[in-house]
Amino acid sequence: MRIVQVIPSLDVGGAERVAALLALAQQRAGDEVSVVSLFDAAGSWIEAELRAAGIGLRFLGKQPGLDPRVVLRLARTLAELDPEVVHTHLHVLKYTVAARPLSRRCVPVVHTVHNLAQHEAEGLVRGGAAAFGGARRRSGGHRHRRGLLVAVLVSEKPSRGAPAEDGRGVC
Repeated sequence: MRIVQVIPSLDVGGAERVAALLALAQQRAGDEVSVVSLFDAAGSWIEAELRAAGIGLRFLGKQPGLDPRVVLRLARTLAELDPEVVHTHLHVLKYTVAARPLSRRCVPVVHTVHNLAQHEAEGLVRGGAAAFGGARRRSGGHRHRRGLLVAVLVSEKPSRGAPAEDGRGVC
């Protein structure tokens, strides 16, 4: 299976390590794995470890703050890599969801919650509904003392702009 892990950066941190360990395990299991960092290379030992294992790394040159140019860069990168699954980490979900309809075909997006979901989804989730690319699934909300925790789900079957038989189309 072709899997793309998307993470803000590959600087040393807990979520970055989780994404790297997951990519290494997926590769050992026979999957074709790439890791995309929204920011430039950090020169970390995590990057070195992934390169040494032969895992493809892509860096999109994101600038601090909201950088809309990264959406197009990510869409192009996903089109080139042609993944069967995109796995996001931390706050890259907004960029991935925005890039999804611009990619060659719609692919399932899986998001690992490393922090409070409301912080990672950053306004993409309202009232427990997944508001991404036409997804109609509802997510289960759970009360937490700091707010609503939401499990973010993106449907692999878009509800609007149905794709063509070959899987291409609007998500």
